[in-house]
Amino acid sequence: MKFNKAQLISLLFAFIFLIWGILTIIEPNSNNISIYSGFLMIIIGVAYPIVMFMPKLSKVVLLIEGLALALFGLFVMTFPGNLIFIILGVALMILSLLTILDILPTKRNK
Repeated sequence: MKFNKAQLISLLFAFIFLIWGILTIIEPNSNNISIYSGFLMIIIGVAYPIVMFMPKLSKVVLLIEGLALALFGLFVMTFPGNLIFIILGVALMILSLLTILDILPTKRNK
């Protein structure tokens, strides 16, 4: 298989985030926040190469990432810090739903 530069970078990115997330989870001094952070890193590490290699799934991956960020902010983080995760997660979910339903305008070629 022949990969272009962007695909190689996405694979490297996935490898780093997967290892980092797994090490965060299996660390002996893990608490709930570090375990959830590890799961979030694993989700991000898997999602980026999926979007690079299968662009048709980018809308669904964006929806899943938005849901993961919103749930992370809602259940794991404390009050002032969780708002950014909830807002970002809801914004990603709305954006992905708008693109799935073809409500957003398409790109115009000039």
